[in-house]
Amino acid sequence: MMQWGQRKLNSPIESSISKIGEHKWLVGRQHICEPGDSSNLTDAIAHWDDELALWEFAGRIWKVKSSLEKMQMEAETIDFVRRHFPGIPVPTVVHYWNDTIDRRSFMVLDREKGQTLDSCWASLTDPQREAIAETVAGYAERLATSQRPSMETVSGYGIDNLSLQPRAKYDPLYPSLLRLACLKKANDYFSPLKVESSFVFSHCDLAACNILIDENGSVV
Repeated sequence: MMQWGQRKLNSPIESSISKIGEHKWLVGRQHICEPGDSSNLTDAIAHWDDELALWEFAGRIWKVKSSLEKMQMEAETIDFVRRHFPGIPVPTVVHYWNDTIDRRSFMVLDREKGQTLDSCWASLTDPQREAIAETVAGYAERLATSQRPSMETVSGYGIDNLSLQPRAKYDPLYPSLLRLACLKKANDYFSPLKVESSFVFSHCDLAACNILIDENGSVV
């Protein structure tokens, strides 16, 4: 019998999108994509266990993540940044939805121009590197102006970040283990924090692989 923490998705997450015709794809259970060009679909270009898979076809990036009710959808976070922090570059979301049966969220993104910072770092000049660092730091400083009294997502859900978990095996599909809605509940997971101000909004994975740079060496 499957034990708690061992529950898996109904089918591998990398099979969430499949080709069902010459130029037709089944996305999830109910969505069919028929682009006007002759794009081809291959296997998922990247996937991490049962948590995340990525595809690129029909001129779009297709991102599928494991999900549960009241888990923060990435598309909603992107929309929050777009509305509250104009000028900070974010991906363009074409469409998104949540499949409650297979417990997956789907997001369709435009393919953004540019290279990731980690792939072009060696070719950048020192002034360009300094300018990028200052730009990213400025974005982080602006995001931090959005503050709340509780440790939560933009939609008011609990945080499901890996760095805030107890050091034990867990099922990533059960964020209820991680819903630290206030400091009082957080005491069960780590030592009480001496917080004299509100929690600030920040990017949970601001790494070089997630920062795009254009041909002029600027953040896009």
